[in-house]
Amino acid sequence: RGEESCAREVDRRIVMRSIRPLIVGEAPARIGDRRHPIAGRCGRKLARLGGLSFDAFLGSFARVNVLSSWPGAGEIKGTTFPIRAARIAAVRLRRRFVGGRTVILLGRRVAAAFDLKGDYFAPMRLGRAIVVIVPHPSGVNRWYNDGAHRRRMGRFVRAVLKRGHRGRTR
Repeated sequence: RGEESCAREVDRRIVMRSIRPLIVGEAPARIGDRRHPIAGRCGRKLARLGGLSFDAFLGSFARVNVLSSWPGAGEIKGTTFPIRAARIAAVRLRRRFVGGRTVILLGRRVAAAFDLKGDYFAPMRLGRAIVVIVPHPSGVNRWYNDGAHRRRMGRFVRAVLKRGHRGRTR
């Protein structure tokens, strides 16, 4: 009986590891590596805010971009974001939104690709996953200029990991 219980616990840990929280970004950076999403400046910023080493961040979160290539520079700042292409790609990505998984959408444009709107940090359900929209961590986003906002994001990252990769809706 004890062996069976231990085996179930090992199985549960394997399953939990395979459903790490998923971070969904917009697209690779112009000079980013398509094979390693959210592993550049934005990933380093999220790791730093969460108090994680960069390697711990990369190992703790599954990461994907909605778009597979850099979409080009925007007219004013940042990059363009072709919403029609993003919505098509989002349909394919939704199959990663499995039961109980926490999915973190980086910014309102990513949320729009999944036809979602909502307040930052407000958990919602999409299928069986818990989805949370957070401010995009790019350097052009002024939200992070406020120290209280940076601390809030740090608490959020740590809370997602502490929950054992399972989120809750209100």
